[in-house]
Amino acid sequence: MEEFDGVIARRRAMARRGGGGDGITVHVEQMARGLMQRQEAAASDEQHRIMASSHRVSRVPAHLRDANADAYTPRFVAVGPLHRGDARRLGAGERLKMAYLHSLISRGHSDQARQLAVIEEYIRAVAAREREARAFYSEDVDMYAEEFIMMLVLDGCFIIEHLVNVAIGRDEPSLHATPFAPVQLSVDLILAENQIPFFVLVDLVRITDLPEFASTGHPPPVLIVKLVLYYLAGEKGRDMVGDALPPAEGVSHILHLLHAMIVAARTKWEPPPRIQDGAVLGTAQDGARLLRRLPLLLLVVSVVHGNGGGEGKEEVVRLFRQVGAASGEVELERSYLGGMVVELRERSRHPLFMMWADVKRNYFTVPWAVVAEFVAFVTFVSTIVQMYSSFKQKGG
Repeated sequence: MEEFDGVIARRRAMARRGGGGDGITVHVEQMARGLMQRQEAAASDEQHRIMASSHRVSRVPAHLRDANADAYTPRFVAVGPLHRGDARRLGAGERLKMAYLHSLISRGHSDQARQLAVIEEYIRAVAAREREARAFYSEDVDMYAEEFIMMLVLDGCFIIEHLVNVAIGRDEPSLHATPFAPVQLSVDLILAENQIPFFVLVDLVRITDLPEFASTGHPPPVLIVKLVLYYLAGEKGRDMVGDALPPAEGVSHILHLLHAMIVAARTKWEPPPRIQDGAVLGTAQDGARLLRRLPLLLLVVSVVHGNGGGEGKEEVVRLFRQVGAASGEVELERSYLGGMVVELRERSRHPLFMMWADVKRNYFTVPWAVVAEFVAFVTFVSTIVQMYSSFKQKGG
């Protein structure tokens, strides 16, 4: 391909010097070979893109991002290339990556010579699938091969080390040194723009010696799936591996695996067996359908409305109002929550609670209203004190 480009450049130079015309010999073989190389490379790239098209990582559309940019932007660590340029804001996470690489390879190898050999294996494994990894992203990754490969190695090892620490209950003082870092990291790892190919994690685990899990007998693809599921949902998540979830080869990234886990949980969710009365069966079925959607809805609430302020709270209230309306008051009262529902209803109708709710609704919904009420109260008290002092002085 470089040879072909060189021929084209020489032809253009000759034409500018006036050497064009019939005297120029067209090197058919060189041109054909250059085109052959180009079309083979283009076909290979397109094939990788087609294979990764179903769950490729792309940027969130602007009309969604503009409404709530914080919900799609990592706050602690950048995973993958889309947010890699913001190193200043994500510096704490970047500094941890090197330390976690050392911790990961030190689990099974104490001597530096072997640690160097493991790092070389990491690099070879990722380099062998560089083109496939680049096709994983919907936009062209403007990074040199060495930089791109190094990024995937560091990000992948960082994720694996953190997953292992969580699974074995090991403290992470370096992570906890940054306030709210563990919580923010759990959010960052499932952001749509903050993903790396799952096959990178599988390949890195194949190379990594993890003595803590040697007795389980799990092959590396199953082990990494179990580690991710335990991280996402604890013991219940780790036990979900089976026909309900795709094998590691069918997982695109961590967010894709989370989606598969939620779908599997939702399809297995059955309505409570005690709601079988024919008179309310239709309403119970509607409620059951809503309950099956709750895992996904609650995930969306926790990830996206948690950054949405007051508007997000209103969405949560609206969600649970819909759930209550669909299942009906009769079913709620007959369920194990019936006593609590009745008690809450009676308490909410108490005059004191109704008066307090009215005060909050009319006077405390706007911050400036709270300030105004406080100033009015202080002024009132000050007036009373002044009047008392004045009467006391006259009486004395």
